[in-house]
Amino acid sequence: MQQASATLQSVTTPDGVRLSYLSKGSGRPYVFSRAWITNLDYYDDEPPLAAFFRALAQRFNLVQFDTRGNGTSDRSPDRRDFESLVLDLETIIDETTEGPIVLHGSAFGGPVAIRYAASHPARVSHLILDNTSPGGPELIDQAQREAFLGMLGMFRTQPDAVFAALGFLSGPSTDTATRTRVERAKNSIDPSVAIDLYSMAFELDVVDLLERISCPTLIVHSTHNPSFVFRGAELMAERIPDATLVPLEGVAANLWDENTVLALNAIGEFLDEGTFGNTLVEDVGSVATATIMFTDIVGSTQLTRRLGDVVSRRLFNVHDMIVRRAVTANSGRIVKNTGDGFLATFEIPRLAVAAAREIRQSLETHQEAMHGPALSVRIGIHRGQLLDEGDDVFGSDVALTQRVMDTCSSSEILVTAGVHDELRLGGEGRRVSVKGFDEEVTVYAI
Repeated sequence: MQQASATLQSVTTPDGVRLSYLSKGSGRPYVFSRAWITNLDYYDDEPPLAAFFRALAQRFNLVQFDTRGNGTSDRSPDRRDFESLVLDLETIIDETTEGPIVLHGSAFGGPVAIRYAASHPARVSHLILDNTSPGGPELIDQAQREAFLGMLGMFRTQPDAVFAALGFLSGPSTDTATRTRVERAKNSIDPSVAIDLYSMAFELDVVDLLERISCPTLIVHSTHNPSFVFRGAELMAERIPDATLVPLEGVAANLWDENTVLALNAIGEFLDEGTFGNTLVEDVGSVATATIMFTDIVGSTQLTRRLGDVVSRRLFNVHDMIVRRAVTANSGRIVKNTGDGFLATFEIPRLAVAAAREIRQSLETHQEAMHGPALSVRIGIHRGQLLDEGDDVFGSDVALTQRVMDTCSSSEILVTAGVHDELRLGGEGRRVSVKGFDEEVTVYAI
C-alpha cells in the first residue's frame, strides 16, 4: 500500500490500465468516486471545488482518482464498461487504503460505489451517495434517453456544443465561465470515450443491489437536479436499510456549486466528525466590502434591429470604451462584461457615483457631437459584501445590485439607501420590489 501523499501517483489495474490518484490528509480513509468527467490536474483551479476537497482532507485521508479514459489516467483503454469502472475502484481502494473506508459515490460514480459496497461489505464502514441514481427503468424517461443519445452523436463533429450542454446539466446555476468548463471537459475525456460511457449510463441498473448494502448510508441530493432526478434519491433511501436522505434545495449536480456548507455539515455529522461550520466560505475566496455597480444598455436588442448590426456594434463599442474609461479613471475595477453592460467594483462609494455620472454625461456628449442615435444606460449602485474569487465576484449583495439596476428607467442611476446616506446625496427615496428578495428596497435617483 502506498503512503498518503499529495503528489500524483499511479497504479495499474489487473487488466493493464494505468490509473492516476491523489492521497492527501490524515485520518479515516475517504475514497471519492466520480467516474467521469474528471481530471486531477484541474482540482485546484476552480476555487469552490478546491475548497470543498480541501475541507474533506482536513478531516480525512482523502483519495481521489481519474478512472480509465479520463484525465491523467490512460485515456484510450480497451475496456470501458461498468465492470471495468468497478475494477478501477477496487484497484484504487486496495492500493491506497487498509481496513474499512468511507466511500463517496458522486454522479456516475454512484452506481460504481453501490456495486462495491454491496460486494465488499467488510471494506466499507460508511457510504455517501450524492446527486446520483441507481438507474433502472423506473427512473428513465424514454424520450429523454433518445434525445440525449441523439445529442451524443454530435460529439465528434461539435464537441464544444455537447460539452457545454453537459456542463449546463451538471450545474445550471454555476458561476464558472462556460468556456472554462468546456475546455476542462475537453481536456478530461475524449469524445469517443464519452460516447461509450454516457451510452452505458442509460443501461445501468443497480436497484437490486440496494438492499444488500449493510453499512450506514447518507444520500445528499439537489431537489431539482436536472441530470439525476430526485426520485432516484428517494428510491435509494427507501431500499437501502440504514439510509438517511438529506435533500438540498437547488439545481446543481455538484456539491461544490451550491449548498456546499450544508452538504459538508451533513457529511461531518453523518461521520461523527462534527460540522464544518462556515469556514468554507472564507476558504473559497476572500469576503470583502465594496461598492458594486451594474450598467446596462437600455433596449439594445431593439436598437440593433433598428440600426443594423454594423452601426449598432460601433455604437456599443463607444459605450464600452466610455464605461471602461470612467471606471478606471475613478479607481474602479471592471469585473466583467455582462453582454449589454458591465459589473464593476469600487472601494469608495463616492468614486462609484462619480463614474456613473461620467458615463451618463460622456454618452450624452458623444451623441450631441456625432448627431447620432440615442444610447441610454441604466446604472445600479449598492454597497455590501461580496465573495471575490479573482476573476469574478458573487454574493447576495451582488445580485441585489443587479436587481436594483433592473428597476431603473431609461438613463437613470439608482443608489441604495446605504450609499445615499453615506454621501448625503439628498432627494426623495422610493421603495421598489426587486426580484428574488422578499423585502422592498429603498432607492434614490441621481
